[in-house]
Amino acid sequence: MASYTDHTIPSELGNCQELIKRFDKAKARRNPWIGFLQEAFRYTSPNRDTFNTQEAGSNRYKDIYDMTAIVAGNHWVSRVISQVMPTRQQYVTLRPGRMYKGHPAEDQLTNVLEEVTDDLFAYDKQSNFSLVLPEAMHDLKVTTGALKIDEGTVDDPFQCQAPPISTLFFEEGPRGTIENVWRKPSIETRMLTREYPGLTLTMEMKDELANNKHAETKPDLIEGTLYEPKSTNYIGVVICRKSKTIIWSQDYGKGEGASPWIIFRGDKLPGEVMGRGPALAALPNILSANKAVELELRHMAWSSIGMWTGVSDGILNPQTARMIPGTVLPVGSNSSQNPSLRALPPAGNFQTQNVVLDQLRDDIKRTFLASMRRPEGPVRSATEIAMDKQEMVEDESAVFGRLQTELTDRTLKRKLRILSNLGLMAKVQVDGQEVAIKHTSPISRSQDLEDVMGLSRMFEIGNATVGPEAMALGVRMENVPEYLGQKLGVSTTLMRSEAERAEMMNKAAEMAEQQQAAAAAEQEPMV
Repeated sequence: MASYTDHTIPSELGNCQELIKRFDKAKARRNPWIGFLQEAFRYTSPNRDTFNTQEAGSNRYKDIYDMTAIVAGNHWVSRVISQVMPTRQQYVTLRPGRMYKGHPAEDQLTNVLEEVTDDLFAYDKQSNFSLVLPEAMHDLKVTTGALKIDEGTVDDPFQCQAPPISTLFFEEGPRGTIENVWRKPSIETRMLTREYPGLTLTMEMKDELANNKHAETKPDLIEGTLYEPKSTNYIGVVICRKSKTIIWSQDYGKGEGASPWIIFRGDKLPGEVMGRGPALAALPNILSANKAVELELRHMAWSSIGMWTGVSDGILNPQTARMIPGTVLPVGSNSSQNPSLRALPPAGNFQTQNVVLDQLRDDIKRTFLASMRRPEGPVRSATEIAMDKQEMVEDESAVFGRLQTELTDRTLKRKLRILSNLGLMAKVQVDGQEVAIKHTSPISRSQDLEDVMGLSRMFEIGNATVGPEAMALGVRMENVPEYLGQKLGVSTTLMRSEAERAEMMNKAAEMAEQQQAAAAAEQEPMV
């Protein structure tokens, strides 16, 4: 065996042979899903379907008769992005953590973290993150979303990818989180060193490039990002399966944001690694609706062109008869009058089928939350609109809430780490103690708005029952403006700090005392 540049990895991860076995086991655990995922992608995300082998330029919509799932699924993807991570908007902001609550430096730290947030999103807008996010969301719609954010350059810090889920295989950690990510890269030999800087080409790869610099051969490689419990570091490796050697390795470091992978699932069942998206839940209805529309189209063709029986001296063979519109079936006799040609009446009750089809489509839309769109009909009252919006917020919160942790928070920490590594930003420890994340996405603001409405209802009921004076005694009125500003997403630069408010209250008290003293002096009798 030829010798290669040594790419060492921690011995706890095992040798090359053991890593290949781990990959094979992860792949075997995914195999039972293939048939299920093939159907789901075919009928809900044909443009993102990589489970079914398709040639470039092929018709990916062949045998799809009902577009309800595809249209509703596209609306679902757009809705998730707009509610959780809206493009070109700041959907999070960094705030001082719990240990700085009431600290003299809290206000100053708040202003600094707002500038850090602004810088983060300025770099984010320059990247391709907004382009690859919808691709990962289409995978999430079916099963599991995956993003890979590699460290780039000072000019372009974030190198983002959304690899197809068909090329990824996962290993869970002890707490049910995805800890290790395996990938089958499909990269031409001539592009390997660009994709993996520092990669060592095998002798076979070198000979291939020496003979043809533009060779399009794609070697059999295994890429892994593995967590090493002893050092708590994430290690990246690339294995050449043919030579059974590690040709690339990298230590990503430890802690939050070290791994380049962002793996997120909407829902999962106990004992399963892969997630289950709304497309899998709606798949029986999707297949039924597609078949119903196919039959309806055939019925329409039959009704338009017809099927006929024609008198023939031969004997009809039902096994070879073509049951398609326009067919003439040879029969011995058509009736007592025995016409030469007679139309064959269509069978089936398609009025009942349409009722069932409408129900199937409604169920599909509800699964993809498409039924939450404003319904057509008479003008509704303000109370009805408010109740519908409240129901929509509750449903979306249940569906999208998990994404704030598995997608938004992890993405933020990964990007902050990259900016710190490149020297573009000081290291920020987002742990909730020193620095915390405040979600400002539309779904989060809807939740905050509910808190504001609760406060408003409290004052309304309290003033009507116990009176404004009693409410003023029971509520710290001086903190209400700060609370409202935080919930409504008002910039802290527009809000007075606690020290400023205390100073203004002291000045107001001194002024009131001076006014009282002046009034008392005026009322004293002249001597």
